[in-house]
Amino acid sequence: MDMQMYAQIAEVIAALALVLTLVFLVIELRKNISQTKLVNIANRDLVNSEFVHFWADEKNAGLVVKGRNDFASLNSTELYQFESFIEQRVKLFAFGSTTVFGEDRIIQQHKIREFFQYPGAIECYQKKVTNKLIPPMWRTVVDPALTQRE
Repeated sequence: MDMQMYAQIAEVIAALALVLTLVFLVIELRKNISQTKLVNIANRDLVNSEFVHFWADEKNAGLVVKGRNDFASLNSTELYQFESFIEQRVKLFAFGSTTVFGEDRIIQQHKIREFFQYPGAIECYQKKVTNKLIPPMWRTVVDPALTQRE
Protein backbone atom coordinates (compact mmCIF):
# COMPACT_ATOMS: atom_id res chain seq x y z
CA MET A 1 0.00 0.00 0.00
CA ASP A 2 1.18 3.44 -0.84
CA MET A 3 0.85 6.64 1.17
CA GLN A 4 -2.26 7.77 -0.69
CA MET A 5 -4.13 4.63 0.43
CA TYR A 6 -3.11 5.28 4.05
CA ALA A 7 -4.34 8.87 3.72
CA GLN A 8 -7.73 7.71 2.41
CA ILE A 9 -8.11 5.20 5.26
CA ALA A 10 -7.22 7.95 7.73
CA GLU A 11 -9.88 10.22 6.17
CA VAL A 12 -12.53 7.51 6.51
CA ILE A 13 -11.56 6.89 10.14
CA ALA A 14 -11.63 10.65 10.86
CA ALA A 15 -15.06 11.01 9.24
CA LEU A 16 -16.36 8.06 11.25
CA ALA A 17 -14.96 9.55 14.44
CA LEU A 18 -16.65 12.86 13.62
CA VAL A 19 -20.02 11.14 13.05
CA LEU A 20 -19.69 9.20 16.31
CA THR A 21 -18.83 12.41 18.15
CA LEU A 22 -21.94 14.10 16.75
CA VAL A 23 -24.11 11.13 17.76
CA PHE A 24 -22.64 11.28 21.27
CA LEU A 25 -23.34 15.03 21.45
CA VAL A 26 -26.97 14.56 20.38
CA ILE A 27 -27.47 11.86 23.03
CA GLU A 28 -25.94 14.05 25.74
CA LEU A 29 -28.00 17.08 24.69
CA ARG A 30 -31.19 15.03 24.89
CA LYS A 31 -30.23 13.87 28.38
CA ASN A 32 -29.51 17.47 29.37
CA ILE A 33 -32.89 18.64 28.07
CA SER A 34 -34.64 15.84 29.93
CA GLN A 35 -32.83 16.70 33.17
CA THR A 36 -33.66 20.40 32.74
CA LYS A 37 -37.35 19.58 32.31
CA LEU A 38 -37.29 17.46 35.46
CA VAL A 39 -35.61 20.26 37.43
CA ASN A 40 -38.19 22.76 36.13
CA ILE A 41 -41.04 20.46 37.15
CA ALA A 42 -39.54 19.95 40.61
CA ASN A 43 -39.00 23.69 41.02
CA ARG A 44 -42.55 24.47 39.89
CA ASP A 45 -43.92 21.93 42.36
CA LEU A 46 -41.85 23.47 45.17
CA VAL A 47 -43.08 26.97 44.35
CA ASN A 48 -46.65 25.68 44.21
CA SER A 49 -46.24 24.04 47.63
CA GLU A 50 -44.85 27.25 49.12
CA PHE A 51 -47.78 29.17 47.61
CA VAL A 52 -50.32 26.76 49.11
CA HIS A 53 -48.65 26.80 52.54
CA PHE A 54 -48.47 30.60 52.61
CA TRP A 55 -52.13 31.05 51.72
CA ALA A 56 -53.22 28.21 54.05
CA ASP A 57 -51.95 30.18 57.06
CA GLU A 58 -54.95 31.14 59.19
CA LYS A 59 -54.69 34.91 58.61
CA ASN A 60 -54.13 34.54 54.87
CA ALA A 61 -56.80 31.86 54.52
CA GLY A 62 -59.33 34.23 56.09
CA LEU A 63 -58.56 36.81 53.44
CA VAL A 64 -58.87 34.23 50.65
CA VAL A 65 -62.26 33.04 51.93
CA LYS A 66 -63.51 36.62 52.31
CA GLY A 67 -62.31 37.59 48.82
CA ARG A 68 -63.72 34.47 47.19
CA ASN A 69 -67.14 35.06 48.72
CA ASP A 70 -67.44 38.83 48.35
CA PHE A 71 -64.74 40.56 46.30
CA ALA A 72 -66.48 43.93 46.60
CA SER A 73 -66.27 43.88 50.43
CA LEU A 74 -62.46 43.95 50.52
CA ASN A 75 -60.76 47.09 51.81
CA SER A 76 -57.82 48.50 49.86
CA THR A 77 -55.16 46.43 51.68
CA GLU A 78 -57.17 43.24 51.38
CA LEU A 79 -57.88 44.03 47.74
CA TYR A 80 -54.17 44.34 47.00
CA GLN A 81 -53.43 41.05 48.77
CA PHE A 82 -56.30 39.17 47.13
CA GLU A 83 -55.41 40.46 43.66
CA SER A 84 -51.83 39.31 44.28
CA PHE A 85 -53.16 35.90 45.33
CA ILE A 86 -55.18 35.57 42.11
CA GLU A 87 -52.32 36.80 39.93
CA GLN A 88 -49.82 34.42 41.54
CA ARG A 89 -52.14 31.47 41.01
CA VAL A 90 -52.78 32.41 37.38
CA LYS A 91 -49.02 32.66 36.89
CA LEU A 92 -48.53 29.20 38.40
CA PHE A 93 -51.19 27.79 36.07
CA ALA A 94 -49.56 29.45 33.06
CA PHE A 95 -46.00 28.39 33.78
CA GLY A 96 -47.10 24.93 34.86
CA SER A 97 -48.86 24.43 31.53
CA THR A 98 -45.52 24.05 29.75
CA THR A 99 -44.91 20.70 31.44
CA VAL A 100 -48.38 19.13 31.44
CA PHE A 101 -49.69 16.97 28.62
CA GLY A 102 -52.43 14.42 28.03
CA GLU A 103 -54.28 13.40 31.17
CA ASP A 104 -52.31 15.94 33.25
CA ARG A 105 -53.65 18.77 31.06
CA ILE A 106 -57.23 17.63 31.76
CA ILE A 107 -56.44 17.55 35.49
CA GLN A 108 -54.97 21.06 35.28
CA GLN A 109 -58.11 22.34 33.54
CA HIS A 110 -60.20 20.85 36.35
CA LYS A 111 -57.96 22.61 38.89
CA ILE A 112 -58.37 25.93 37.07
CA ARG A 113 -62.15 25.58 36.99
CA GLU A 114 -62.18 24.57 40.68
CA PHE A 115 -60.01 27.57 41.59
CA PHE A 116 -62.32 29.99 39.77
CA GLN A 117 -65.60 28.47 40.95
CA TYR A 118 -65.94 31.22 43.56
CA PRO A 119 -67.63 34.48 42.49
CA GLY A 120 -64.96 36.69 44.05
CA ALA A 121 -62.10 34.83 42.35
CA ILE A 122 -63.64 35.07 38.88
CA GLU A 123 -64.64 38.71 39.49
CA CYS A 124 -61.06 39.59 40.44
CA TYR A 125 -59.66 37.72 37.41
CA GLN A 126 -62.07 39.46 35.04
CA LYS A 127 -61.19 42.84 36.55
CA LYS A 128 -57.49 42.18 35.99
CA VAL A 129 -58.20 41.02 32.41
CA THR A 130 -60.30 44.13 31.72
CA ASN A 131 -57.51 46.34 33.06
CA LYS A 132 -55.02 44.42 30.87
CA LEU A 133 -53.06 43.20 33.90
CA ILE A 134 -53.06 39.53 32.87
CA PRO A 135 -50.68 38.82 29.97
CA PRO A 136 -52.33 37.23 26.92
CA MET A 137 -49.99 34.24 27.18
CA TRP A 138 -51.34 33.45 30.66
CA ARG A 139 -54.91 33.85 29.42
CA THR A 140 -54.34 31.20 26.75
CA VAL A 141 -54.06 28.69 29.61
CA VAL A 142 -56.82 29.94 31.91
CA ASP A 143 -59.56 31.14 29.53
CA PRO A 144 -60.07 27.83 27.65
CA ALA A 145 -60.42 25.97 30.96
CA LEU A 146 -63.00 28.49 32.16
CA THR A 147 -65.09 28.32 28.98
CA GLN A 148 -64.92 24.52 28.70
CA ARG A 149 -67.66 22.57 30.42
CA GLU A 150 -67.41 19.17 32.06
